Amino acid sequence: MSMPKNPLKIIDFISLWTGRAVSFFMYVIAGLICYDVILRYAFHNPTIWVLETSFMIFGGYFMVAGAYNLFIGGHVKLDIVYRRLSLRTQGILDSITFVFFFVFIGILFWQGYDFAAESWRVREINPDSVWKPAFYPIKTAIPVAVGLLGLQGLAEFTRSIYQAVTGKVMSRLEYAPLGPVASE
Repeated sequence: MSMPKNPLKIIDFISLWTGRAVSFFMYVIAGLICYDVILRYAFHNPTIWVLETSFMIFGGYFMVAGAYNLFIGGHVKLDIVYRRLSLRTQGILDSITFVFFFVFIGILFWQGYDFAAESWRVREINPDSVWKPAFYPIKTAIPVAVGLLGLQGLAEFTRSIYQAVTGKVMSRLEYAPLGPVASE
């Protein structure tokens, strides 16, 4: 599939492919855990690093997948009430909600950036671990993930404003969870 030309669909494309890319980390985690289980029970020689590494990989995966989750509409809504409202009212409610979303995302990005920058500055490691892994690479996932989430939030906010004004749903990038993405 070629890159879309519509700016909102470009954001959707980034969220979609970022989510798909990080989804493969679940296989890495599963492989690491299987490796540790085999070493532990078959050879009586467990690792000291697999559990902590799995936690760090999952933390990065969980954060970066947030934009994908927003793109596919996976975040929680009160659908019982929401779906009964008109499209225009849904757009108005979404628009109001996104104002709070952007305040939250702004604070989270600001604090996450400072958090990651300080970790890089001191080359932070986990002092409580036997193998003392570096924390700064995984802490970099915080501002990256929040930036991606904010970008997808901007696309969704634009769509909600359009829906609030026109009463119509703006077109989205079509996707299939496991299949190819349809072209524009």
